[in-house]
Amino acid sequence: MRIEEIKAVLWKELLDMVRDRRALALMIIVPLVGLPLMALLAGGLSSAQLTTVYIQVNDTKSFGIAEWLGESIVNASEQQGLKVNLTVSSGPPPRVYDIEITIPRGFYNNLTAVDGVATLVVRVMVGSYAAQEVSNIISSVVSQLSSQVVDSRVDSLARMAGINISAERLLNPIVITTGYILPSGKAASAQQVQLSLTVRLLQFSLFFVVNPAVVLMTDAFLGEKERKTLEVLLASPLSGTSLLVGKLLSSAVMGLAIAVADSAGFIIYFLMLASSAGLRLTPALLGLNMVDSAVLVLMTSSFIMPIVLRSPSARAAQASAYALLMVALGIYFSALFVNVGSLPTAIRYTLMAIPFTEASLALSNYVVGQYLMAALDIIIMVAFTALFVALSLKAFNPERLVTSR
Repeated sequence: MRIEEIKAVLWKELLDMVRDRRALALMIIVPLVGLPLMALLAGGLSSAQLTTVYIQVNDTKSFGIAEWLGESIVNASEQQGLKVNLTVSSGPPPRVYDIEITIPRGFYNNLTAVDGVATLVVRVMVGSYAAQEVSNIISSVVSQLSSQVVDSRVDSLARMAGINISAERLLNPIVITTGYILPSGKAASAQQVQLSLTVRLLQFSLFFVVNPAVVLMTDAFLGEKERKTLEVLLASPLSGTSLLVGKLLSSAVMGLAIAVADSAGFIIYFLMLASSAGLRLTPALLGLNMVDSAVLVLMTSSFIMPIVLRSPSARAAQASAYALLMVALGIYFSALFVNVGSLPTAIRYTLMAIPFTEASLALSNYVVGQYLMAALDIIIMVAFTALFVALSLKAFNPERLVTSR
């Protein structure tokens, strides 16, 4: 292996990538706009939904309660970005509504009695996410109304008994004070709590980095075959080591560009959601994400290289690359909900044996103050890269590459 040969392969690969401007643009644009586009679609489509609510009042004394209930539901829904079209009437609904609320006869009398139980009948449309969200708001509003009624009942009973008592203290004798701790046992700062939410989105966004890396390395060899240049390249004086390392480094260079695009896309996404989701982003975390993404691209490229080299056909190589992507997607999607450190030992170490897990752990370990563990995760990714490169050198067979279909 000579430096001059590696430079020649690296320069050739970069020129090939630059010539394919459409693919190059897609590889950079997808990470850049992926998360912001998801936020726009989710937020835009969600805000465009209109949930219809019908309140049927069968108890004539409860119209005032129904109007207060309807106004509270609409106001609370608007605060959460939900659109509600609400109707209050004494008659049955003229059509099917997303949510139907029935106030039965005797509701007011039961509500105002000291030991009465008033019943609301709520029916929610199946399969409507917006209707379910509004249903949760209705439950919250009704809970507020119940608290007011209970306070009134306690005051009435206190007056009847001739005693002075606090309804709030009577009904809530236990107060919970919540704090957060780190794996080390130390108290977590407010910044670390916010960053722990942000890092889950960063972990999921790593998939947008893995995808182009797999495409780049797969095309590094299959593309040569399609362009009828593989035989010429293999017949050149280049050593196999120089060829493989040069192609790997070219993927790493593009990976750095993709990592920058991924970080930029996340910043845009963060700015869109930060105020409403309680997220926080620091320059140090963003810098670590860029390093993590760049190393992940290098590792993924080295991971797919021996698979492509040993695949009996182009279809087999593409199928293997697809399977690899599904594994990465599973790892980074589960990071939204699963803490690897809390899993049973066997499952935890099985996941840690999958190279993609280390990229996710590096971010989460940094946020909780385990900086040495975060650095170790990056080092493990580099070690995996070296291992896969060694496997690629062993699997490199020029004749097999040429004759595979």
